[in-house]
Amino acid sequence: MTAAPSTTARTDPYIDALRAGDLFADPAYQRDLDQARVERMVSELDRTLLGVLEVSARADGRYAIIDGQHRWAVVRQGGGDDAPLVCQVHTGLGVEDEARLFYEIDTCRKTLSWWDRWRARRGAGDPHVLAIDEVLKRHQLQIDPAPRDGNIRATKAIETIVEDLGDLQMLDQVLIVLTSAFGRSFDAFDGAIMQGVALVLGHYGADELDTDRLVVQLRDIPPRQLRARAIALREGHRGTVPRLCAAVIIERYNAGRGRNVEPFFTRVPSISKAGAAFNRGRKERAAIRRWAERHGHDITGSRSIPPTVRRAYEEAQVAAQARASETAASGDTDLDTDLDIETDEDESPAVGVPDRDGVRRALANGRGIRWVMDAYGLDYQTAKGIRDELDAA
Repeated sequence: MTAAPSTTARTDPYIDALRAGDLFADPAYQRDLDQARVERMVSELDRTLLGVLEVSARADGRYAIIDGQHRWAVVRQGGGDDAPLVCQVHTGLGVEDEARLFYEIDTCRKTLSWWDRWRARRGAGDPHVLAIDEVLKRHQLQIDPAPRDGNIRATKAIETIVEDLGDLQMLDQVLIVLTSAFGRSFDAFDGAIMQGVALVLGHYGADELDTDRLVVQLRDIPPRQLRARAIALREGHRGTVPRLCAAVIIERYNAGRGRNVEPFFTRVPSISKAGAAFNRGRKERAAIRRWAERHGHDITGSRSIPPTVRRAYEEAQVAAQARASETAASGDTDLDTDLDIETDEDESPAVGVPDRDGVRRALANGRGIRWVMDAYGLDYQTAKGIRDELDAA
């Protein structure tokens, strides 16, 4: 049952800039203020996105907020009572009319769908979205809500794979496995299945997991059946659907001919324990890859790090630590000029400043922008800027 339209006479609303201190939220109809949301909005404040608040002029000279209570709280917290806010002012409303208008605005507003948000980010040139789209294009896939072969709807799962379970290279490997096993079937790119494959590739090294065997074993189980078996595992195992999918995938793998690997729940006993170890391992692998690139080892096409490169990296770290101890004992504190010590970006004296010389060398050797973005942890604009500087030189 919807509220009846207001019968109270009112004048046409007008636009005005009002002091934040002259506005207030009437608890008679306004929802409670979410202070945690306000704090988050304060840290991400962009005044160009504040929009126009809906308010009602009261007889005492103040204005009751009909729509925009949290935006008002953010501006007031950051700028005080004198901070200006652009408002559409309604006049001639009683409290009941305000409450009815609040209800109408709240129920009639249409929020953006996931597809609208993705398309908007793409149109705005979001480098994260553009990089993902480029990987998908290589596999003749695209983000699209229509349930047709070649389309993927699970944008959240894809971003989880890139940001939490690996990187763009991991996404590429996941798509190789799925397209090799199922073609471009729409069902194959279910979010839980994609994340399940990423978990398997992330926790089992290339020296123990035969990708060709994995593809062959997956071909015998339709994607919907794979997900259904994962859901059935909930009776005996706690975990997210992606983890359950990963367990089913390893079961299928071990059912084939050849050397078996540990069951998934044995290899990854819990999210909390596995997550910390996996993140540590991922950071270590990233550090080794950066070192390998700087020292002439080409392992960009390898999903795992060759043992020879890993040993060379470890020996280099031991040697660097030994030189550092000798230098410290001799009283020479200018370590940066004497040692070739690998420094993680987070430990750099200028946080966020990339290794421009390394990036330039990579670009001069024919590496593309996407490659240096992945290798050096850069955003698109920074990588492109360095390439433009190189071209100009």
